[in-house]
Amino acid sequence: MLFRSAAGAKLARWRRRSSSASISVRLTGVLGSEWRATVTPWGDLIGADDSSSVRWFVAADDRWYRPASEVAVRQRQVDGAPVFETRLRVPGGDVVQRVWSASGERGRDFTVFEFENDSPMPVVVAMSNARLVSTRELVAQPARGLGEDMPVVVPIGHRSRIRLALPHDASFEGCWPGDVADWSAVARRSEEHTSE
Repeated sequence: MLFRSAAGAKLARWRRRSSSASISVRLTGVLGSEWRATVTPWGDLIGADDSSSVRWFVAADDRWYRPASEVAVRQRQVDGAPVFETRLRVPGGDVVQRVWSASGERGRDFTVFEFENDSPMPVVVAMSNARLVSTRELVAQPARGLGEDMPVVVPIGHRSRIRLALPHDASFEGCWPGDVADWSAVARRSEEHTSE
């Protein structure tokens, strides 16, 4: 509950500071499904409860970066689609996070997180939700120096990527949904849907 209250309080402060004309709601979910979550301006996912919420942190070669409190965080919505790209500045480049929701195997819905290390040094990404599944095997390891326990800690080599997915169904116990759409396909479909 600490995450919900801390992230919710920061989101409420951000909304109060923004003028009502400039507030853009960053919702993610799959059409036809009731599941929805908010993507914060710094890339955290705030769902209806802790099981559908995700915070992220990055360890570069100099320190841990906390996107919620970093100055060098930029976010954009990709081509007006429900795909959100957040860039976090680290030494020598950015760590790019993309978030979108899509259906995968047997009609199950997921919110997907793609992390791209666009810097010349390897980084580590730590995430707060143990229900995440990945394209590679996740190994429990401590997020040393972060000061918080993180159930998902993944290294990302320089100029490489990793994808993780949060199943919308809390009872899901499978592995990576091999047929879930990538962010560019979601952006294309959104553009086709809005142009009809």
